[in-house]
Amino acid sequence: MFRLLATLIKEYQLLIKDKTGITILFIMPMLLVVMMTLIQNEAYKSINEKGIPVLLVNLDQDSLGAAIEKGFASNPICNLTVDHGENYPDIPTVEKRVLQGDYLVALIIPKNATQTITEDVEAIMAQLMSGDTMSAKQDVFEKINFTVITDPLARESFVLAMTSGIREVVASVKTKVLFKILSGKMLALMGNEQNINFPEEDFFVFEQHSAARNDGTYYEPNAVQHNVPAWAIFSIFFIVLPLAGSIINERTTGVALRMQTFPGSYLQILSGKILMY
Repeated sequence: MFRLLATLIKEYQLLIKDKTGITILFIMPMLLVVMMTLIQNEAYKSINEKGIPVLLVNLDQDSLGAAIEKGFASNPICNLTVDHGENYPDIPTVEKRVLQGDYLVALIIPKNATQTITEDVEAIMAQLMSGDTMSAKQDVFEKINFTVITDPLARESFVLAMTSGIREVVASVKTKVLFKILSGKMLALMGNEQNINFPEEDFFVFEQHSAARNDGTYYEPNAVQHNVPAWAIFSIFFIVLPLAGSIINERTTGVALRMQTFPGSYLQILSGKILMY
């Protein structure tokens, strides 16, 4: 026990005088942790506070385009920029801005998208109402090509989530158009010219929140709490350099040989060194 305590005191006195050892052991890991945490925290804040930069080029300017604009605008994670073709008239112009890093993702809604959906639904309904079941089974829909341009650094999961949200909005608009046309046809058959106003809001509302603690508060770890424990474990390996230097110095000066002549195990001396560092 006295050998362990004496080794702790000796290593402490040597370490205090060793400016290089203190720098390698404490200053360098601290700078590493602080710099890495600040860099990652800025990226974390840019996504969560400022939002993901999204460019929406709405060439439709009708109910479908308005619904997609509303969906993106209500999403707090998106920093939305809306253009109607004034500044971004074609796809190469949009691609250039995305490659420059101004936007992470860009969505281009084609012209007359709402009109195309309406005409497709009307064609199907006309065939069904006329009783032409054979032609009603044919694919009479005209495809609407949405263009999604993403930064090469964007994650695949983010792109899939973005396209999934677009499909959801388009399906919702298509359903509303279908009900509107169907109600109009039915009212025309019954001789009633009164229009039915469908609500703009969706019937299904999803409430999302993080799991709360027992006291009802919410906890969201920041970038520092994510990174410091991992980098602290990595910094432990820095103790190998001054520790190995101390052992080599003792062997060079002959101190190690003198300590081995003392009663007791050398493991106590080595343990004192490791505990000190």
